[in-house]
Amino acid sequence: MVRRSRPQAPPARPAAPSRPSANASAPQALTAEEQALVEELLAKSKRLDDQNFFEVLGVEEEATTQQVQRAYLALAKKWHPDRLPKSLDEHKAKVAKVFAKVNEAYQTLSDDSKREEYVGLVKHGGGTSRDRELIERAMDAGLVFQKGEVMFKKGDYEQAEALVHQAMQADPENLEYRAMLAWVQAHALGAPPDEHSRKSHYKRQIALLNEVIASDKNFAKALYYRGELLKRSGEEDRAYKDFRKVMSLDPRNIDAAREVRLYEVRAKKKQGGLFGRLFKK
Repeated sequence: MVRRSRPQAPPARPAAPSRPSANASAPQALTAEEQALVEELLAKSKRLDDQNFFEVLGVEEEATTQQVQRAYLALAKKWHPDRLPKSLDEHKAKVAKVFAKVNEAYQTLSDDSKREEYVGLVKHGGGTSRDRELIERAMDAGLVFQKGEVMFKKGDYEQAEALVHQAMQADPENLEYRAMLAWVQAHALGAPPDEHSRKSHYKRQIALLNEVIASDKNFAKALYYRGELLKRSGEEDRAYKDFRKVMSLDPRNIDAAREVRLYEVRAKKKQGGLFGRLFKK
Protein backbone atom coordinates (compact mmCIF):
# COMPACT_ATOMS: atom_id res chain seq x y z
CA MET A 1 0.00 0.00 0.00
CA VAL A 2 1.47 3.32 -1.08
CA ARG A 3 1.48 6.05 1.55
CA ARG A 4 0.66 9.50 0.44
CA SER A 5 2.79 12.31 1.79
CA ARG A 6 0.95 14.85 3.84
CA PRO A 7 0.72 18.28 2.30
CA GLN A 8 3.14 20.73 3.97
CA ALA A 9 1.70 23.64 5.90
CA PRO A 10 2.04 26.99 4.12
CA PRO A 11 4.90 29.21 5.46
CA ALA A 12 3.95 31.51 8.29
CA ARG A 13 3.26 35.08 7.32
CA PRO A 14 5.72 37.65 8.66
CA ALA A 15 4.42 39.45 11.68
CA ALA A 16 2.96 42.82 10.96
CA PRO A 17 5.13 45.69 12.22
CA SER A 18 4.05 46.84 15.63
CA ARG A 19 2.30 50.14 15.67
CA PRO A 20 3.60 52.77 18.05
CA SER A 21 1.41 53.06 21.06
CA ALA A 22 -0.71 56.11 21.38
CA ASN A 23 1.24 57.03 24.53
CA ALA A 24 4.69 57.14 22.81
CA SER A 25 5.95 60.72 22.88
CA ALA A 26 7.01 61.96 19.46
CA PRO A 27 8.83 65.30 19.23
CA GLN A 28 6.31 67.97 18.49
CA ALA A 29 6.96 70.97 16.31
CA LEU A 30 7.19 74.25 18.16
CA THR A 31 4.45 76.76 17.74
CA ALA A 32 5.30 80.08 16.12
CA GLU A 33 5.11 81.73 19.55
CA GLU A 34 7.49 79.18 21.10
CA GLN A 35 9.94 79.49 18.20
CA ALA A 36 9.96 83.26 18.60
CA LEU A 37 10.62 82.83 22.34
CA VAL A 38 13.59 80.51 21.63
CA GLU A 39 15.10 82.98 19.18
CA GLU A 40 14.69 85.82 21.67
CA LEU A 41 16.24 83.69 24.41
CA LEU A 42 19.28 82.76 22.32
CA ALA A 43 19.86 86.38 21.33
CA LYS A 44 19.48 87.64 24.91
CA SER A 45 21.74 84.92 26.31
CA LYS A 46 24.43 85.69 23.73
CA ARG A 47 24.72 89.40 24.57
CA LEU A 48 24.19 89.03 28.31
CA ASP A 49 27.88 89.17 29.27
CA ASP A 50 28.35 92.42 27.34
CA GLN A 51 25.44 94.26 28.99
CA ASN A 52 25.45 96.28 32.18
CA PHE A 53 22.57 95.91 34.64
CA PHE A 54 20.62 98.83 33.17
CA GLU A 55 20.79 97.22 29.74
CA VAL A 56 19.83 93.82 31.17
CA LEU A 57 16.63 95.29 32.60
CA GLY A 58 16.08 97.57 29.61
CA VAL A 59 15.93 100.80 31.63
CA GLU A 60 17.78 104.12 31.50
CA GLU A 61 20.45 104.96 34.06
CA GLU A 62 18.11 107.67 35.40
CA ALA A 63 15.25 105.17 35.90
CA THR A 64 13.39 105.42 39.21
CA THR A 65 13.18 102.52 41.65
CA GLN A 66 9.56 101.96 40.57
CA GLN A 67 10.59 101.76 36.90
CA VAL A 68 13.34 99.29 37.79
CA GLN A 69 10.83 97.17 39.71
CA ARG A 70 8.29 97.17 36.85
CA ALA A 71 10.97 96.16 34.35
CA TYR A 72 12.14 93.37 36.65
CA LEU A 73 8.64 91.96 37.20
CA ALA A 74 7.96 91.90 33.45
CA LEU A 75 11.23 90.09 32.73
CA ALA A 76 10.82 87.69 35.67
CA LYS A 77 7.37 86.76 34.40
CA LYS A 78 8.85 86.01 31.01
CA TRP A 79 12.12 84.30 31.94
CA HIS A 80 11.44 82.48 35.19
CA PRO A 81 12.50 78.84 34.61
CA ASP A 82 9.26 77.53 36.15
CA ARG A 83 7.24 79.34 33.49
CA LEU A 84 9.10 77.72 30.61
CA PRO A 85 6.84 75.57 28.37
CA LYS A 86 7.54 71.84 28.57
CA SER A 87 8.42 71.81 24.89
CA LEU A 88 11.38 74.12 25.61
CA ASP A 89 13.00 72.04 28.37
CA GLU A 90 16.25 71.74 26.40
CA HIS A 91 16.72 75.51 26.80
CA LYS A 92 16.21 75.50 30.57
CA ALA A 93 19.89 76.17 31.37
CA LYS A 94 19.93 79.31 29.21
CA VAL A 95 16.67 80.53 30.74
CA ALA A 96 18.13 80.01 34.22
CA LYS A 97 21.20 82.04 33.24
CA VAL A 98 19.07 84.90 31.91
CA PHE A 99 16.83 84.91 34.99
CA ALA A 100 19.83 84.87 37.34
CA LYS A 101 21.29 87.92 35.58
CA VAL A 102 17.93 89.73 35.64
CA ASN A 103 17.62 89.00 39.37
CA GLU A 104 21.20 90.17 40.05
CA ALA A 105 20.52 93.39 38.13
CA TYR A 106 17.35 94.05 40.13
CA GLN A 107 18.99 93.33 43.50
CA THR A 108 21.72 95.86 42.67
CA LEU A 109 19.66 98.65 41.09
CA SER A 110 16.82 98.53 43.62
CA ASP A 111 19.23 99.17 46.51
CA ASP A 112 20.32 102.83 46.68
CA SER A 113 23.81 102.22 48.10
CA LYS A 114 24.56 99.29 45.78
CA ARG A 115 23.24 101.26 42.82
CA GLU A 116 25.42 104.29 43.58
CA GLU A 117 28.51 102.09 43.78
CA TYR A 118 27.55 100.27 40.58
CA VAL A 119 26.98 103.51 38.63
CA GLY A 120 30.54 104.54 39.50
CA LEU A 121 31.75 101.19 38.19
CA VAL A 122 29.83 101.65 34.92
CA LYS A 123 31.34 105.11 34.41
CA HIS A 124 34.81 103.58 34.63
CA GLY A 125 33.93 100.88 32.09
CA GLY A 126 33.47 97.98 34.49
CA GLY A 127 29.75 97.34 34.51
CA THR A 128 29.45 94.14 32.47
CA SER A 129 30.31 90.55 33.33
CA ARG A 130 32.99 90.55 30.65
CA ASP A 131 34.48 93.76 32.06
CA ARG A 132 34.59 92.25 35.54
CA GLU A 133 36.24 89.14 34.14
CA LEU A 134 38.93 91.27 32.46
CA ILE A 135 39.48 93.23 35.66
CA GLU A 136 39.88 90.02 37.66
CA ARG A 137 42.32 88.66 35.08
CA ALA A 138 44.29 91.90 35.21
CA MET A 139 44.41 91.74 39.01
CA ASP A 140 45.62 88.15 38.88
CA ALA A 141 48.21 89.14 36.27
CA GLY A 142 49.37 91.96 38.55
CA LEU A 143 50.04 89.53 41.40
CA VAL A 144 51.98 87.22 39.08
CA PHE A 145 53.97 90.19 37.78
CA GLN A 146 54.88 91.26 41.32
CA LYS A 147 56.22 87.77 41.98
CA GLY A 148 58.27 88.09 38.80
CA GLU A 149 59.76 91.36 40.04
CA VAL A 150 60.73 89.69 43.31
CA MET A 151 62.47 86.86 41.43
CA PHE A 152 64.26 89.42 39.26
CA LYS A 153 65.61 91.26 42.31
CA LYS A 154 66.80 87.92 43.68
CA GLY A 155 68.69 87.29 40.45
CA ASP A 156 66.54 84.31 39.44
CA TYR A 157 66.10 85.51 35.86
CA GLU A 158 64.69 82.23 34.53
CA GLN A 159 61.84 82.19 37.05
CA ALA A 160 61.34 85.94 36.67
CA GLU A 161 60.99 85.61 32.90
CA ALA A 162 58.46 82.78 33.25
CA LEU A 163 56.31 84.80 35.67
CA VAL A 164 56.45 88.05 33.68
CA HIS A 165 55.61 86.14 30.51
CA GLN A 166 52.62 84.56 32.29
CA ALA A 167 51.41 87.99 33.39
CA MET A 168 51.82 89.31 29.85
CA GLN A 169 49.74 86.46 28.43
CA ALA A 170 46.92 87.28 30.86
CA ASP A 171 47.11 91.01 30.09
CA PRO A 172 48.85 91.38 26.70
CA GLU A 173 48.08 95.11 26.38
CA ASN A 174 50.02 96.00 29.53
CA LEU A 175 53.12 97.87 28.34
CA GLU A 176 54.91 97.57 31.69
CA TYR A 177 54.83 93.77 31.46
CA ARG A 178 56.24 93.83 27.93
CA ALA A 179 59.01 96.27 28.84
CA MET A 180 59.93 94.23 31.91
CA LEU A 181 60.05 91.05 29.85
CA ALA A 182 62.69 92.62 27.58
CA TRP A 183 64.66 93.82 30.60
CA VAL A 184 64.59 90.41 32.30
CA GLN A 185 65.61 88.65 29.09
CA ALA A 186 68.53 91.04 28.67
CA HIS A 187 69.78 90.22 32.17
CA ALA A 188 69.38 86.51 31.48
CA LEU A 189 71.55 86.91 28.37
CA GLY A 190 74.31 88.64 30.30
CA ALA A 191 77.06 90.71 28.70
CA PRO A 192 77.98 90.22 25.03
CA PRO A 193 80.59 87.45 24.72
CA ASP A 194 82.86 89.52 22.47
CA GLU A 195 83.13 92.88 20.72
CA HIS A 196 82.06 91.39 17.40
CA SER A 197 78.61 90.35 18.70
CA ARG A 198 78.12 93.41 20.89
CA LYS A 199 75.80 95.29 18.56
CA SER A 200 73.44 92.37 17.89
CA HIS A 201 73.47 90.78 21.35
CA TYR A 202 70.33 92.57 22.60
CA LYS A 203 68.68 92.99 19.21
CA ARG A 204 65.47 91.12 20.08
CA GLN A 205 65.04 92.88 23.43
CA ILE A 206 65.61 96.33 21.89
CA ALA A 207 63.05 95.50 19.20
CA LEU A 208 60.49 94.62 21.89
CA LEU A 209 61.19 97.90 23.69
CA ASN A 210 60.84 99.76 20.38
CA GLU A 211 57.31 98.33 20.08
CA VAL A 212 56.46 99.40 23.62
CA ILE A 213 57.78 102.94 23.09
CA ALA A 214 55.93 103.19 19.77
CA SER A 215 52.72 102.64 21.78
CA ASP A 216 53.73 105.16 24.46
CA LYS A 217 56.53 107.56 23.55
CA ASN A 218 56.63 108.90 27.12
CA PHE A 219 57.01 105.58 28.92
CA ALA A 220 60.06 106.50 31.00
CA LYS A 221 60.84 103.01 32.26
CA ALA A 222 60.92 101.53 28.75
CA LEU A 223 63.07 104.43 27.52
CA TYR A 224 65.54 103.83 30.35
CA TYR A 225 65.71 100.09 29.62
CA ARG A 226 66.33 100.76 25.94
CA GLY A 227 68.97 103.36 26.76
CA GLU A 228 70.84 100.86 28.92
CA LEU A 229 70.75 98.16 26.24
CA LEU A 230 71.82 100.61 23.52
CA LYS A 231 74.75 101.70 25.69
CA ARG A 232 75.79 98.08 26.24
CA SER A 233 75.50 97.56 22.48
CA GLY A 234 77.98 100.38 21.84
CA GLU A 235 75.40 102.90 20.62
CA GLU A 236 76.15 105.64 23.15
CA ASP A 237 74.66 108.51 21.16
CA ARG A 238 71.25 106.84 20.84
CA ALA A 239 71.40 105.77 24.48
CA TYR A 240 72.12 109.38 25.52
CA LYS A 241 68.96 110.58 23.76
CA ASP A 242 66.88 108.03 25.67
CA PHE A 243 68.43 108.98 29.01
CA ARG A 244 67.82 112.68 28.30
CA LYS A 245 64.19 111.92 27.50
CA VAL A 246 63.84 109.96 30.75
CA MET A 247 65.22 112.94 32.70
CA SER A 248 62.72 115.28 31.06
CA LEU A 249 59.88 112.93 32.01
CA ASP A 250 61.19 112.03 35.47
CA PRO A 251 63.76 114.52 36.84
CA ARG A 252 64.16 112.38 39.98
CA ASN A 253 65.47 109.38 38.04
CA ILE A 254 69.01 109.33 39.41
CA ASP A 255 70.11 106.45 37.18
CA ALA A 256 69.24 108.33 33.99
CA ALA A 257 70.82 111.51 35.40
CA ARG A 258 74.06 109.62 36.12
CA GLU A 259 74.18 108.23 32.57
CA VAL A 260 73.63 111.69 31.08
CA ARG A 261 76.37 113.16 33.26
CA LEU A 262 78.85 110.40 32.35
CA TYR A 263 78.14 110.80 28.65
CA GLU A 264 78.62 114.56 28.78
CA VAL A 265 81.88 114.21 30.76
CA ARG A 266 83.25 111.77 28.17
CA ALA A 267 82.12 114.07 25.36
CA LYS A 268 83.99 117.02 26.92
CA LYS A 269 87.13 114.95 27.34
CA LYS A 270 86.99 113.92 23.70
CA GLN A 271 86.47 117.52 22.67
CA GLY A 272 89.35 118.67 24.90
CA GLY A 273 91.62 116.02 23.47
CA LEU A 274 90.81 117.12 19.94
CA PHE A 275 91.58 120.78 20.72
CA GLY A 276 94.83 119.73 22.40
CA ARG A 277 95.99 117.85 19.31
CA LEU A 278 95.07 120.78 17.07
CA PHE A 279 96.97 123.20 19.36
CA LYS A 280 100.10 121.04 19.25
CA LYS A 281 99.99 121.10 15.48
